[in-house]
Amino acid sequence: MSNNSIFITGIGNGIGRALAVFYTQLGWRVAGLDPDGGALDELRSGLHGDLLLIAGDAGREADVIDTADRLAEWLDGAPLTCLVNNAGIADPYAGPLEDMSLADFQSWIDASLTAAFLCTRAMLPFLRRGDSGCIVNISSTRAVMSEPECFGYAATKGGLDALTHAMAVSLGPKIRVNAIRP
Repeated sequence: MSNNSIFITGIGNGIGRALAVFYTQLGWRVAGLDPDGGALDELRSGLHGDLLLIAGDAGREADVIDTADRLAEWLDGAPLTCLVNNAGIADPYAGPLEDMSLADFQSWIDASLTAAFLCTRAMLPFLRRGDSGCIVNISSTRAVMSEPECFGYAATKGGLDALTHAMAVSLGPKIRVNAIRP
């Protein structure tokens, strides 16, 4: 078993799930947060290793604070090696702008951008325990080359790119911060 650990938001499906599978195969300790309890149960039954899978919303401050408390106990003083801010709404299509509600727009912002802020803020003390750490923010090419009617998705990914840059210059060089655009 590796001494490395990774925390992944949006771990229940898609990229988050693939990362969980990959890192457990490497022997890393894998923890994550996702609102889909059924997906977490399925993931838990299919993976072997040191896992902490928590049902909750990365865009809700109370859920993130509770998750950080549980992660602190699970890490038992060890550092967190990597944080992957992957949570978000996968479907970028919003429909016509004039039909989009503020609540719908805000749901994209909270699911990805607010989630990345909250989770990074909460996990930073665990990342700082080690000699180095890394944060990977999952952005999108739509941050810079959008498609029609994906306003909230594009805005949140553009904001995530800017947040990544601000984090990189503020937290580096000890903690590396990068975004990838799958």
